[in-house]
Formats: sequence, C-alpha cells, structure tokens
Amino acid sequence: GCLSGTRPLPNGIMDIYKSMRGSSMTEYTENERNAAAAAGDAEAEDLLAKLNPEQREAVRHASGPLLILAGAGSGKTRVITHRIAYLIRERGVAPSRILAITFTNKAAAEMKTRIADLIGPRMAGMWVGTFHSMLLRMLRQHADRIGFTRDFSILDTDDQQRALRDCI
Repeated sequence: GCLSGTRPLPNGIMDIYKSMRGSSMTEYTENERNAAAAAGDAEAEDLLAKLNPEQREAVRHASGPLLILAGAGSGKTRVITHRIAYLIRERGVAPSRILAITFTNKAAAEMKTRIADLIGPRMAGMWVGTFHSMLLRMLRQHADRIGFTRDFSILDTDDQQRALRDCI
C-alpha cells in the first residue's frame, strides 16, 4: 500500500513550534471559514479524487499532527501536499499555522510547487522548507532572544577553518 504507517506526532513538537511562533500565529475568522466551506464540497472531492483509500484517510486525519512513514515513490509528498490543501480548504486552518519540513532543498521546492498548484496564493505565510532553512528562519525571527542580530552568519566547516587560519 501507499502508506506503511501513520501515527499522530507527540503534542510537545507542536508546543515547541507554537511557543516559537508566539502571538504572531493567526487564524481565519468564522466568516472566512464559512466562506471556504461554502465553496468546498466539490473542491474537497476534486482534491481527494486521485488518492487511494489509505491516502484519503491520511489527508482527512482529524486529530492533530500526523506522521507518514512509507517507501520511496509511494505518494508521501502527494499525501502531505493534499493534506495541507485539505486543512486550508476544508478545515479553515490558516496557512501561517502550517509547518511542512523536509530534508532537501529539492524536496522543499517540489513541495512548495505542489502546494501552490493546489491552493494558489493562499500559500503565502506558510512555513515550508528544509530543517535547516526553517530553523534558521526561527533563529533570525527570534535572534534578539539569544543575543544576536538578525543578520548573523552561520559558517560551514570550510569557513570555520578559514576564519581560524586568519586569526592565527
């Protein structure tokens, strides 16, 4: 099958993210959610039409974050991007409340493209990227809390060695 296993993530992971985002998190108003719902049933069916039953189940998952474990080429990115679209379109989740992290720049770019294809400009404000890029974004956003300015640099191994040589 497409999904070899799904399970909710521990609440602590979202608590960490929410504490980093703080009061800047936004939610849709009730009117915005109602308008989205009114547009919705046909959109929802269209969104789910090309998914197999296991993928549909994962996309519709209702009780918090979801971990998807599956092999290469099994449709993980399709499920994740459709789930994001479903949460925004059908559940009224504000895009700024969604964090989608992957391992490579290529995978992050693919995920952004697919999400944009599904929801268009509603993607603005979403957090989609690699672990490194998302954590760097958080560090820059909260640099003052750790005694840095937002324009700090992170040195790779070569840059570190070069800086040490320059000091010696």
